[in-house]
Amino acid sequence: MFQGAARGSTRPQLLPRLRECEPRGGCGDASAGGASWRVCPAGWLAGLEQPATCEGEGVVTFTCTHDASHTRTEALPATGHAWSASVVTKAATCTEEGVGTFTCANDPTHTKTEAIPATGHEWDAGVVTRAATCEAEGAVTFTCTNDPSHTRTEALPATGHAWGEWTVTVEPTRESEGAEVRVCTVCGRSEQRAIPTLTSGDISDATIQGIIDKTYTGEAIEQAIDVTYAGAKLQEGKDYLLAYENNVNAGEAKAVLTGIGAYNGTKAATFEIRPAMNIMMVSKYYLSKTVKAKALKKKAKKVALPKVTATFGASTVTWKIESKDAL
Repeated sequence: MFQGAARGSTRPQLLPRLRECEPRGGCGDASAGGASWRVCPAGWLAGLEQPATCEGEGVVTFTCTHDASHTRTEALPATGHAWSASVVTKAATCTEEGVGTFTCANDPTHTKTEAIPATGHEWDAGVVTRAATCEAEGAVTFTCTNDPSHTRTEALPATGHAWGEWTVTVEPTRESEGAEVRVCTVCGRSEQRAIPTLTSGDISDATIQGIIDKTYTGEAIEQAIDVTYAGAKLQEGKDYLLAYENNVNAGEAKAVLTGIGAYNGTKAATFEIRPAMNIMMVSKYYLSKTVKAKALKKKAKKVALPKVTATFGASTVTWKIESKDAL
């Protein structure tokens, strides 16, 4: 190694050569030409040969400052990743996971991903897309508020028929069945069923209610009656005919039932037609009912003559028969 020339001489002077790799003092830093390095205790000059990466070790090569042919290396530990915040690179949907991507700040070519859970459906209140009918189911369609392309449907139960009352279309007889029909008030559909053939009954076994005594009016007097047979109410014109006898003048009148349809036979019920409120008519009527004139004349010498009382509204009139000859 040359250190310059000796005074008075033009030839460079070769300085005594240092002993190979002899330590030259403590550690220190050196720099030149914009580069820096570390001077080690044993005289090593540190130079970076391969930098460490996020996942791989680096290598530092040390060169002896006394003899450049002497080198050694040391490993640099991997730096590890410095991940950024997640960036959504695939949005999650109702049914599929999304993807979040992380990028290493040390090396942008290094990335990792994590799954973003599917959001699931958020269904609205639903809209009736097919109305239910009496016999067929309807449908309600629900739409996902997260993704309107996702829908689902639920069935609406059939409403069932709203049947009206049964109406007889064919009256039954003793020989053949009848028929009755009912109609749905919603859809208009009808259904029919048979009425069994009639079983004969005797109208004389029926019960008549509503027969009351009435007052003479000068016109035919009728009754408002109810007729039942074995607890079932009968209908005039269908189960029986009603006629009257002696139902105009005062006296005993009669209502006569004649069985028809499923009933046969007859039955009569009597009632009284009272005279109108006329004193002379009342006296003659009640005397005829209470005094047998001929019997009195023939069988008794003394007859207790009756008193006759008639009521007209709030007034009462009483008179006495003075002689049996007046009877």
